[in-house]
Amino acid sequence: MQTHASPLSEADIQTWREEGVLILPGFFSAEELEKPHEDFQTIYEMLPPAARKATAEAGNTAETAKFHVDQLEAIRPLPSLGAPDLNLLAAHPRLIRAVQSLLGTGDVFLYTSYAWRKDAGQTNYAQPFHRDYPTHQLLVPPDRPEHGAVLMFIYLTDVDLGNGALAYVRNSEARRFGIEAGQPGSEGQAELARGERRAVGPRGTVLLYSGETFHRGTDLTEPGAFRHVVGAGYRRSDMPWIGPRRGDFHPVLPIWRDIMEMAGPEQLSVYGVPRPGNPYWTERTIRGVEARFPRWNSAPWRVAAGLASRTAAPPPKTFQWPSVTEVGGADIDAFVSRARQKARAKKAGQ
Repeated sequence: MQTHASPLSEADIQTWREEGVLILPGFFSAEELEKPHEDFQTIYEMLPPAARKATAEAGNTAETAKFHVDQLEAIRPLPSLGAPDLNLLAAHPRLIRAVQSLLGTGDVFLYTSYAWRKDAGQTNYAQPFHRDYPTHQLLVPPDRPEHGAVLMFIYLTDVDLGNGALAYVRNSEARRFGIEAGQPGSEGQAELARGERRAVGPRGTVLLYSGETFHRGTDLTEPGAFRHVVGAGYRRSDMPWIGPRRGDFHPVLPIWRDIMEMAGPEQLSVYGVPRPGNPYWTERTIRGVEARFPRWNSAPWRVAAGLASRTAAPPPKTFQWPSVTEVGGADIDAFVSRARQKARAKKAGQ
């Protein structure tokens, strides 16, 4: 239960829930950010970014941009040694109250927090339009946005068109895209680009968006430009399937595909997947997870929701998301296959 007034108006809350994006200039004062920003710079003195990479050399538009791990190299997880004030910035009481208002509950959970530094020329930071939920949860966003995730960036520096302002599309301008569209193909990218807006704002701005919001990183085009932000993700405490629970949790890796498609309801429940009959499960969410995991045995969930069998339902649409090979440049399935062959050969030789 909330005990203090929210810093958000009813119009703010409605905007986030309906459009998926809320930009709050001046949420933090320069004085409030002084010590956290010092901590930010301390972290990068301890763990400086890697040498400049020549990868991801694509254009700065949605249609030409590409994902690559080099774009994420300078992310530093929080909490961190030597950063006491920065560690607590995403848990600032005023920010917590804003999140509570958006999620409609006083019981919220901060499931991720990190520092992210970008420097012009380090790599090309331009990305295609995508939604964040595929990398934040095994399932798909719920029917009601207040039951999903609140994602955010806190601007420690001014953010403008020249230093990588995030591009986004309002939900009202992306309604034709189903939940299976995690990262649309070229035609979808061109369509989303027509509704693109930039989340510019001065130091102290907080950008709040949802896991279902289409957005993309943009390159730093001004010589010598840099961008310092803190990223974070919140969820309701009673929605454990959103966000990591261990350091090895990354839902786009093939290990989670195997688990979702091999395990039953009881086994999946220990990974946070709600059991059949949970209010999360609706025709939309079941069909979305079927699209994401084509060999998932959804029968128990369909029965509990009063839905027809999967064979009687129209086939799910194809889940749109780049493979680990495309993003990381390594074929994980081939790596595992070679390891299995070696293990079998050793066993046969014993």
